[in-house]
Amino acid sequence: MQNAAAQDFDITPILYDTEQQRAAADRAVMLLIGRLVEGTDEPEGARAQVRT
Repeated sequence: MQNAAAQDFDITPILYDTEQQRAAADRAVMLLIGRLVEGTDEPEGARAQVRT
């Protein structure tokens, strides 16, 4: 873990359970959508389309 931190990468466990994989993917997608929408007040454009 110390070497990973020194080289600026993460070590995470492998998820073999399908439900855990789906839950992790859902969290990642929701995080990405939240970041894309963050601070977007434009009426049109690529980021505004994320809202829909």
